[in-house]
Amino acid sequence: MIGILSWFACQQTQETGAIEDDGLLLSSAEYQLDWVEEHTASETLILENDLGFQIEIQKGYVSSYSVRIYPCSTTSAHVFLPIGVAWAGHSDVLVPGNWLQPWVENFLNLESIQQEKSFEEHRACSLVYTIARADGSSGNLPTAVDLRNLSIYLEGMWAKDGQEGTFSWSSSLPAERVFSLDDCVDEGTTGTGMRVQLTRNISTAFDEIDFTTVDEQVGALQIMTNLVQDSQLTCSLF
Repeated sequence: MIGILSWFACQQTQETGAIEDDGLLLSSAEYQLDWVEEHTASETLILENDLGFQIEIQKGYVSSYSVRIYPCSTTSAHVFLPIGVAWAGHSDVLVPGNWLQPWVENFLNLESIQQEKSFEEHRACSLVYTIARADGSSGNLPTAVDLRNLSIYLEGMWAKDGQEGTFSWSSSLPAERVFSLDDCVDEGTTGTGMRVQLTRNISTAFDEIDFTTVDEQVGALQIMTNLVQDSQLTCSLF
């Protein structure tokens, strides 16, 4: 499975920021998290993954903990381990360009999230999107499920070739992606504010999952990995 082995590597470190890069001079950001799919509320969500499994999601929540613009002079090392890093991503909330509030998203009601943040002017080189456990500061916490200390929660059914089953998955581990700002804006545009849009794709979230063999933790991690890896970044200065 793409991305899964990296979660269980004992020492995989990802560097955020680059001191040698001049970056972009920024003092504010307008963040928007969006979905490729239409924003319609429903009682269930029906999907088919790349392995031919029919999937019915009956409950589904993911915690978009952080979107943040990193200063070029800041280096943040994120080590992914199978145990003991359920708090990963939370140490970066003091980065000046971090958005204002973690937000829990409902797979059965795909809505966009907008947040604005002003900060002291500095040069920025990268943007980071983190899915990590929800806590008391998270907005839009569900009442049907206790998502505190969880990054993702899912309940549903699957079927393929006459076989069928149910799943109830959750995880407190994080998923994260670093985007370079090098090619983020058109050459010649100016401004110290940046409009950032991250667009995720729910239709590919269950790809590479074989429901007949996968266990809860690996399945949940694959979904989060797919969501961050399939995200598309667009931005502009103002």
